[in-house]
Amino acid sequence: MNKTLILAFAGMTLLAGLLISCAVGHPGIMERPTLFTIPTNYIYNFPLEKTITKQELIDLMGVPDKSLDMDGMTYLTYEMGEGHGARQWIYIIKDNIIWDVRYHDQGPFNGISARTNIK
Repeated sequence: MNKTLILAFAGMTLLAGLLISCAVGHPGIMERPTLFTIPTNYIYNFPLEKTITKQELIDLMGVPDKSLDMDGMTYLTYEMGEGHGARQWIYIIKDNIIWDVRYHDQGPFNGISARTNIK
């Protein structure tokens, strides 16, 4: 009986640790955001200092939902969710590298930017 409780506790602890590490993310590692991504964490930890090219972004994230070229910059938009839960991650490409990342939704973090709001 004690052995079963110890194994159950160890299993729950391991599962909790795994869930926490997935929720927090790893600083400096570019990942595709999901509906569960915390916008401020993702924006703050996005590696703007690295030269990530447009092609590397597309290889990792897939083809964007929208793309716009304007004033020498390319805006790649990845959308997720619907209705009030709709979110957009916009990657701004300048000189073929990611220059900024912006987040849009209907919540308090609407419009935050890696270049202007966090760093």
